[in-house]
Amino acid sequence: MKYEVRRGRAALEISAVSFEEAKEQAEQWIADGDWDTSTGTTIWVRGYLSETDDNGDETSHPLQVAIDPPEPQCVHAGGHDWQAPHRIVGGSKECPGVSNKGGGVSIQEVCVRCGCGKLTDTWAENPETGEQGLYSVSYQPGKYEEALRASSTGD
Repeated sequence: MKYEVRRGRAALEISAVSFEEAKEQAEQWIADGDWDTSTGTTIWVRGYLSETDDNGDETSHPLQVAIDPPEPQCVHAGGHDWQAPHRIVGGSKECPGVSNKGGGVSIQEVCVRCGCGKLTDTWAENPETGEQGLYSVSYQPGKYEEALRASSTGD
């Protein structure tokens, strides 16, 4: 088999012994692209993996790769300390910060050092395609700074 990954006009021939190995390499090649994650949320990038057999017959398989944004820098040298204190993120006392969403949940956390919010969505939607049931992460720098200050002063 011969494998090739395509994204837009870019293409790369892949050397692999199996389709699974070729798919893994193709997804990594797509993920390594120069993607704009400045929105602070997961984006989904589409591509295609083609396999050509010894007879020259080609089959193309669509790929969708999730590109998570990098964590914003924490002001604390130790990095982020993600927690879900009920008094700040809400939700039920048994599962603070967690709420049902479609077939999954959204999980709100806060860095108790800098006040950055982190939202994990297990039933996210790709805004380009409308596909649901995806996994996404987004960051909201400074979202909980005031709430952290108020809770530390007892307000």
